[in-house]
Amino acid sequence: MSKILGKIGWGVLGTLFLVAPLSASNSNQEAMVRTTPAYNWAYAEEASGLLKQIRSLSFQAAEKADLLNIASRRNSLDWRSHAVQLDEIKTHINAMGEKLDRLQEIGGMIAPWQQKAVERIVPAAAALAGHTEGAIVFLNEHRIRLWTPTYTDRVKAMSEHVDEINNTVSTFLDYGKTSEQLNGLEIQIEYAGA
Repeated sequence: MSKILGKIGWGVLGTLFLVAPLSASNSNQEAMVRTTPAYNWAYAEEASGLLKQIRSLSFQAAEKADLLNIASRRNSLDWRSHAVQLDEIKTHINAMGEKLDRLQEIGGMIAPWQQKAVERIVPAAAALAGHTEGAIVFLNEHRIRLWTPTYTDRVKAMSEHVDEINNTVSTFLDYGKTSEQLNGLEIQIEYAGA
């Protein structure tokens, strides 16, 4: 019991004690409380925070990737500027990877919509990392040939994958917020009818 209390914290436990009597009139709520461990709520909250951080990181990476995509097609930046942008994108990707690793660690204890979000984000993040690594290797070997299709195609793919990550995370976070609002309305309806 002390391990569980250490993980969920006294504040969450106090909230559970306050919510439990309110849900006693609803048999569906009772079933959910009995079958859903309390620590799931804490992990789901953590997962939402991690997804928000991934959205922020993907947005920042998207700005850099879009700049590189345009610049590589116009041949308007020198190789040093490309290197700086690629390094920043790589930093954002690595940070996203850390967040995704944590999400996968707690994957069995988060909401189903969060699990689906992770399942969809991971392949796009892996593809983004692969294209970014390929662009970095190409840049290191061919600094004056950044206008070639080998490089421009990689940069375009980076832009597409980071946009996919950003859109996917945003859609799932919107879904989670809407789902919470719906659950709140259902509880209000139950109390109004009681």
